[in-house]
Amino acid sequence: MFNLASVGAVVDDVRGEVRDYASLEAAMTEFAPEVVFHLAAEPIVRRSYADPIGTYATNVMGTVYVLEAIRKTASVRAVVCVTTDKCYQNQEWIWPYRETDRLGGYDAYVSSKACAEIVSAAYRS
Repeated sequence: MFNLASVGAVVDDVRGEVRDYASLEAAMTEFAPEVVFHLAAEPIVRRSYADPIGTYATNVMGTVYVLEAIRKTASVRAVVCVTTDKCYQNQEWIWPYRETDRLGGYDAYVSSKACAEIVSAAYRS
């Protein structure tokens, strides 16, 4: 979708390993962004069962690293952290979850996404 919409023609798209803090900090310093979109995550629930450590490292510490690099970058004016409704405790409801619903879950994927939400709230505060 990014390529089809030619988004790269109007924004600087920097990609790297979210678990590499030094590279994140260097990229922030080099590009001095005003807006940062944090979309990095382990996106496959099944993979989180096979590699829970990697899932926590990516979803929790990756979020910490991104937000810490942003905190140290004076040019940043806005941050968008994209997550999933899977960060909320599954109530088997038929309606969508809301930001006021209880965070949490019973596996590495869900709990790591809930942790990333808590990390984001701490940095926001």
